[in-house]
Amino acid sequence: SVIQKPKKSLDRYIQLEQIVKEAVKKNPQYLVLPELSIPQEWAWLISKKLLSNGVSLISGVEYIHSIEKKKKIVHNPVMMFLISDDIGFQYMRFFRQDKQIGAHGESIALANMANINLQPDISYKEKNIYAHGNFYFSCLICNELTDIENRMRLRGKVDALFIVEWNQDIKTFNPLVESASLDIHSYVVQVNNRKYGDSRIRAPYKDDFNRDVVQVKGGNHDYLIVGEIAIDELREFQSHEVSPSKPYKPVPTGFQ
Repeated sequence: SVIQKPKKSLDRYIQLEQIVKEAVKKNPQYLVLPELSIPQEWAWLISKKLLSNGVSLISGVEYIHSIEKKKKIVHNPVMMFLISDDIGFQYMRFFRQDKQIGAHGESIALANMANINLQPDISYKEKNIYAHGNFYFSCLICNELTDIENRMRLRGKVDALFIVEWNQDIKTFNPLVESASLDIHSYVVQVNNRKYGDSRIRAPYKDDFNRDVVQVKGGNHDYLIVGEIAIDELREFQSHEVSPSKPYKPVPTGFQ
């Protein structure tokens, strides 16, 4: 996709189709795919199948080149297709959020491969917070997690933080994810590509053995793992002036 020759083979589409079929069968509320994982056209296509089965889609999509041909710019978006029924029937609301600054290695690779730069189509300072029914979440793309400002602004405002990644530096991101769950005091859903792994749902539970609700890595085949987050339980815990002893860690100092 960097050199505008994306691989849209039948084998690759069938591979994606199997994941979608499994999602329909397991029927989660959200299907989350990694950064840069599929062409944007395929995201639109599978969202229709997921809509008819009540599954919202959050997915990183391959680089989108600027419509201004003279500008050597690509965008790295996460696309969100969120099911709503506020007009009496189910339909899909679409949101797109671009990575604001490329990762160090990513920027070098883009320059070396095609002499292009990564820029957002729409610039913004603060990350959006999505109110999807009674569920509040935000989304970061890979290296955006390393910006402490992004995490600070979300504290006390979200039930969960989604992070879609193409990230080989999982040793660096491991403490960031663990810290973010405690600092923001929310669930953290990290979805990395299978090659590097450490896709997980992290929670600020008191007992350490409970904190990774899901954690997977490696393998020769794609897989879909379903995990649950207990937002009502988390909010009830956070509503106390003095945090109870369990099931979560006390809210951090300054949490509102």
